[in-house]
Amino acid sequence: MSRALLQAAFIIPSFLSSSPCSSRAPNTMMLAPTAFLAVPTKSRMTAPALQAISDDESSSSDGSSSSNDEPPTMRIKKKSLRQALNLSDNHLPALVSEEQQDCWIVGHRGALYHDLENTLDGFQYCLDVGADAVELDVFLIADHLIVFHGGGTDENPGDLTDYCVGQANRTIADCTSLEEVQSLQFNPNCCEFGCPTSKIRNSPGIPTLQQVLELVKESKMVVKIELKGPGTVRPVLDLVTRMGMQKQCHYSSFDHSRIQLVRELHPELDEHGTHVYRTGALFKTVPEDFIALALAVGATEAHLPYSACTVERIQQIHASGMGSMAWFRGPVGMTQDTTETFHTVGNEDENMYRTVLETGVQQLCCNRPDLLVAMLRKTV
Repeated sequence: MSRALLQAAFIIPSFLSSSPCSSRAPNTMMLAPTAFLAVPTKSRMTAPALQAISDDESSSSDGSSSSNDEPPTMRIKKKSLRQALNLSDNHLPALVSEEQQDCWIVGHRGALYHDLENTLDGFQYCLDVGADAVELDVFLIADHLIVFHGGGTDENPGDLTDYCVGQANRTIADCTSLEEVQSLQFNPNCCEFGCPTSKIRNSPGIPTLQQVLELVKESKMVVKIELKGPGTVRPVLDLVTRMGMQKQCHYSSFDHSRIQLVRELHPELDEHGTHVYRTGALFKTVPEDFIALALAVGATEAHLPYSACTVERIQQIHASGMGSMAWFRGPVGMTQDTTETFHTVGNEDENMYRTVLETGVQQLCCNRPDLLVAMLRKTV
């Protein structure tokens, strides 16, 4: 289907042809499944999406072809999340099981629909609602460990162009001092921010890792530190050791050489034979030999995208002696998943969480930790 026909069919607004981060992702929990293509706030008319619309041979989730009686705009390739995770049927239990109630609730970059991601306010909110852990991203800038994600990909983050005002074509690595980092102003129109605009405008700024650790030290909350930037491993380990928080901090990375270095520097075991320094091998795509890859770098956990946490993979992880964690994408990615891929769940609603929990995964690194706490602990 041509671009002109698509515009006629959907009345595509002008913002879809602008910067991919020119509009905010909607701060909504439920995106109702619909037969028509939902146009999200981010410009996401990507090639795969266009192909899904124009492909007359597209198949339904059960392998059958779409009916030719449907107009082309309705033939979107969608499937059930349960099918994607190889769960047995379409029935969800009425109650969460006792085993599922023990699942760790990890706030992904804090609680990014409630507060700006990777900020002290977001981490404090996770403490207040009773999350088990928070996940955050760390860069080393001018000898300071800062907590920040930025634009770009999970493997190559730190872009400032859409994240911050007046920072076109710059990355966080271009900053030369902590003062410069903390003077950055977040862009209220960045589509990756899911919290209210007022909280972006009044952001407390980019914190240091030490500030976050000081915030949670007296609690039981675990801090899962994703080693985003180069050169972070040794300074992070030194800081954690200096603060006496070795058992309260875990480490992860998509760059598995970083967690391998953690293991080489700290192979020690506790009285139960468990590694004191716990590490997670992050995967964006999951190769057949992901277990061997994780074990080869001494990982104690395997962290998979929620949509790749099939029952079989979770069982393989546990059989290998590692722990398991499902991680959820940012606001734009989750909106994309629930409008273009999965038709049976909303954007991190109870249905989605309950479905992923059925795989037996031990931790959910999610964007709505308050909702998950309410589901599993009934304390919010």
